[in-house]
Amino acid sequence: MIKITLQQMQYFKEVAEAGSFSAASGAIGCSTTAVTKAINAIEGTLGQRLVLRGNRGVELTAAGAKYLERVHPIVELARSAEEEAVRQAQPARREIVISSIPSAAAYLLPMSIKPYTQAGGTVRVLSQNSAQVEESVLNHRSHLGILGNGNRLLSDQLKFTLLTKDYFSLVCSKKFFARIEGTETFLQEVKDLPVVVPAQGTSINNQAKIFLRSLGLDRIERRIETDSIPFARGVLEEFPSLCVLPRGIAQALNALGGLNCYSFENISPEISIGIVTRRSSAITPEVRALISNIRKHSDVINKAPHP
Repeated sequence: MIKITLQQMQYFKEVAEAGSFSAASGAIGCSTTAVTKAINAIEGTLGQRLVLRGNRGVELTAAGAKYLERVHPIVELARSAEEEAVRQAQPARREIVISSIPSAAAYLLPMSIKPYTQAGGTVRVLSQNSAQVEESVLNHRSHLGILGNGNRLLSDQLKFTLLTKDYFSLVCSKKFFARIEGTETFLQEVKDLPVVVPAQGTSINNQAKIFLRSLGLDRIERRIETDSIPFARGVLEEFPSLCVLPRGIAQALNALGGLNCYSFENISPEISIGIVTRRSSAITPEVRALISNIRKHSDVINKAPHP
């Protein structure tokens, strides 16, 4: 007789992948208590500890890692079966609207939405600043939103699910500046350059200014504010200047080459990048599958090479 339910397996898988009970509960859309009870029930049934709780999150025991290997394909198979059944019952896939800060729209969403569009669905992406993203989701103009620092949402009717964290980089053109080794030397070379920063109203504007202050570059008076990545690249290519961007976005900006990126994880504020949805709205299986795929591809930020 099978005593462990499929739902409990899903909760365990989410905890293992998210690294904490609270992050898993946010991803699933249930309470932390429900997730804790599910893990306790599994451990009680198996008679062994699978998860070690700590101040920095959770770690799997050897037994937990082995159990995850078994559980992962079961949960994914069940999810695939459910999504396939929904597709067969509803062959006409409706349009899904995503509001997104421009940076995430450029480097995170293309791969994430590809499976949905290949299956015949339509995704429309609205490129907006963080305040507009919140408003669009809140007023049902979008099914979900992507923004930075969503843990500071303006409405308690919205829920923020963390995807990953990023750090700031300084970007300059190789056309004007060769690669400079050493932080102090680099900062001395660029201390008088004009600087491009995220525009007012974007989620990372204030943090970018804190970042500049921590580097001693806050006294630069010639600042250009923009939320357009192509515009930022155009400024860097035409004028000796700097651009302040999260590392993941900087690497995406540099996809064609020609730029130098300098990261500063030790002194840069963390940028929480995640998904925002309405608490009171039921999430359809199609949207849930799209959210799952966005989470799957969010490591594009962490995989961005360190300069």
